Amino acid sequence: MTNARPWLSLLRRLTDAVPTWGVWKRPDSALEGEGDVDSLGSESDWKTIVAEYRSWAEEHGLGPVVVCRHAPDLLVLAACEGEGPTRLLQMDVYAHQVFRGARLASADDLHGLMRLDPRGFRRLRPGAEGVLLLLAEGVRRGGRPPSTVAAEGIAGLLREDPEGAEQAAAALGPRGRHVLAAARALADGRWNRPELVSLELKSAARLLFPRELARCFARDARGLRPCDLMKALEAERLVPGDRDRWLAEVGRSHAVYRSGDA
Repeated sequence: MTNARPWLSLLRRLTDAVPTWGVWKRPDSALEGEGDVDSLGSESDWKTIVAEYRSWAEEHGLGPVVVCRHAPDLLVLAACEGEGPTRLLQMDVYAHQVFRGARLASADDLHGLMRLDPRGFRRLRPGAEGVLLLLAEGVRRGGRPPSTVAAEGIAGLLREDPEGAEQAAAALGPRGRHVLAAARALADGRWNRPELVSLELKSAARLLFPRELARCFARDARGLRPCDLMKALEAERLVPGDRDRWLAEVGRSHAVYRSGDA
């Protein structure tokens, strides 16, 4: 089990150093010793985020650090922990939130929805987190609902902070009205499939723009041919086999930083 204390120091230092950065969902899983950190941060700040993550890892005796930028809009950072079976401490930084491949909002768009957690780090307010979780995990293809457990968790966030949900939907632009209608229904214990189907159709229409379509293909190709880092992260965040050999393989297509590297 991962020690939660290093994570907390990282979240605090990123809050201080990077104005656009903040946690966007479920930080407790990492802070309680399991899971990763999902966050938002403008791509213009990624260089600073990488530098802070590397400094944090070195201070806590973690590393090497692997940096992956293979997916559009996503920065993945992973620090090695332990010498035997090596676990990877993963943090994802999203420059944009997308739905069905089409961009909805940037980290800058969502910055105003961040609040300071009592533990000292910046995170999305509950209603905004609920809206983004609805889009990321709460809608199956064809506007169908998720599992009952997932729906109840999202609905609880939406009920806790309806104002935050409204502000998040507004930040999503014209398609946000469909999201807000669906969020309000879920908070009331209903499922508004027509609004979510409309959202899917409008998101699909966005992919008619060549740049959006190329970005979507790049993202899907990454999912079909995951890199060595993503394979390890999907396998319970464990480095397979010999760590040095794995790092040598990963280093062919990723930046790998060791202690003392410039």
